[in-house]
Amino acid sequence: LIISSHHLRPPESLIVHGSMRACQACHQSKVKCNRHESIPCHRCSRLNLKCVEHVSRQGKGQRKKKCTSAPLPSPAKKTEIEGEIADSTSKLGPDHYGLHFLVRSWVSYALTRRSFGLLAKASALAVKCSISLDSILSGDNKFTDEDTGVARKMEFLGNVVAEPVYNQRVHGDPLLLSELPHSMLGVLDLMPADEASS
Repeated sequence: LIISSHHLRPPESLIVHGSMRACQACHQSKVKCNRHESIPCHRCSRLNLKCVEHVSRQGKGQRKKKCTSAPLPSPAKKTEIEGEIADSTSKLGPDHYGLHFLVRSWVSYALTRRSFGLLAKASALAVKCSISLDSILSGDNKFTDEDTGVARKMEFLGNVVAEPVYNQRVHGDPLLLSELPHSMLGVLDLMPADEASS
């Protein structure tokens, strides 16, 4: 006489539902499980699956994943890298035209795109390289026009601000002259006629 595990199952009326957890296979398939203690459930018996109790991780937090990122450099390597960066920026110096041009470009883009993030980056770069952002904005720098000897002002910024609203390509609302500080407008020779006379 062969007795299957199906015949060893207690009657449904004796099984206390809710006291036993679903098996792993039923849990993954999101079906009701009738597993009882060590007796496999109907589904696992029918499909010839191993009936193993599902252990819930609910309330236990997320599993820690293996870190696949590159290892951090050693303190000696980090110091070496920082030294190289410091050397490269100190070689340029605060009077380097390329740095001034970069900061000016970022300020111009920041105003065009209405991006305070980009303006903050321009300011941070200026501070890092010991460049006065005020001198860049006011045209009070050491780069002078070879013909006239006059310090170059932010002509490119003047073009951005003076561009008619309908021609401006911006992200968000267009930039209005009333939003800019009067000191900057004066430096750029863009003061409205009624305010320039006062």
